[in-house]
Amino acid sequence: MTRVVARLILCLVAMLVAPVIYFVILVILIEAVNIRPWGKAMALTALITTLIWLSLWLGHVRWSAVRLGRTIGVFLAAVAAGAVVGGIVGALTKEEELAWVCAGMVWAICWFAGTTLAWRESPAERMRRLRMLGVNAIACPNCGYNLTGLREARCPECGGEFTIDQLVASAIEQRGELD
Repeated sequence: MTRVVARLILCLVAMLVAPVIYFVILVILIEAVNIRPWGKAMALTALITTLIWLSLWLGHVRWSAVRLGRTIGVFLAAVAAGAVVGGIVGALTKEEELAWVCAGMVWAICWFAGTTLAWRESPAERMRRLRMLGVNAIACPNCGYNLTGLREARCPECGGEFTIDQLVASAIEQRGELD
């Protein structure tokens, strides 16, 4: 099993473990404090889940100021989305615990999906990585997919169709951006 496959499996496990962490923290807080700890339990769960997620991907994301800003933005947007949904559910059902559970689920979905989009490799980064590996690739002008060795000028990733002239012009432009 490759490292990427192992990391993806661990990410899936992290997503499935988040609700378990919430309920364990909830039980501990109810038993220890005997108050309504739903908000505290959700905050601790979000913190633990965020730390697990970051530890799985920290060394594999090319961090930059932009990507760090996007990550913080995704976290805040996920919290806001969870708060809105939790508020709506709480107002409609008058069930505080259900509102917190819904808020947490929305937060987790937004966090996992948002970071996946915020951390993805840009076409320019992909070309840089391929060049560092010694691959002199021709990339799709739309999505950056490596088109080297294909028999037609159509990208299997995004479906874009190009002429050879367009691909050559794009390759020259990308080389200029990388230098």
